[in-house]
Amino acid sequence: MFGSPPDPAPRVRIVRPRRPPALFACGKCLRKAEEGRAIRRALKEVLSDRTAEGGRKPPRLARTACLGLCPKGAVVLASAATLARGEVVLVRDAAEVAGAAATLLPGLRTGPPGGQAAPATGRIDNGEGSS
Repeated sequence: MFGSPPDPAPRVRIVRPRRPPALFACGKCLRKAEEGRAIRRALKEVLSDRTAEGGRKPPRLARTACLGLCPKGAVVLASAATLARGEVVLVRDAAEVAGAAATLLPGLRTGPPGGQAAPATGRIDNGEGSS
């Protein structure tokens, strides 16, 4: 109270990471889904293959607590981009991973190496959207 003035607010440092934003996978879904392990492996492989071509580090795949959707036989995936839109991606098997990666990280080239676009994933409306 007496003496020197209070310290100024600490400076906030903002840095730009060397890798794309992280992807989030529901740990409960990965455990319960029959294809959970294969989906995780396929997603990591697709992300590392495509980002290695551009010279960037692949995004981290972070396992989260339950995201509250609990689809039967599917894994819930999300990214900063999908969460900002209020969406998540449901993947039932490893064959759907390339399309899911394109939806999760729109700026990341995740299509086949030949330059063709990855197959688009279908969107499911939960009935809460505007008509």
